[in-house]
Amino acid sequence: MTESNTPTGEVVLGAAAVLSGHMVVGGGCGTLASVWSSPYAPMCLVPIFLIGVFQLLYVVPFGIWAAQRDRKGILWGALGAAALTGICNGGCWGLVTL
Repeated sequence: MTESNTPTGEVVLGAAAVLSGHMVVGGGCGTLASVWSSPYAPMCLVPIFLIGVFQLLYVVPFGIWAAQRDRKGILWGALGAAALTGICNGGCWGLVTL
């Protein structure tokens, strides 16, 4: 795997890492909910609706990792993608509850 030396490339890499985490969480929970025949299957959908909260489980450790290795571009990309996800999630919940 090649490393990106440009600040823009690192920001894109950090954002892509966070968005990949979103797809893993959403896809994994959706798969569990569709295959698991149990009265608790709808609970698997909670991380999809609360992705703004559940993303803290993988964004915070990823941000600490990037900060310790002085990869500021990756850190900014990850934080930007996480903030955008939180804003969109909050906006969607605002529309749903109105």
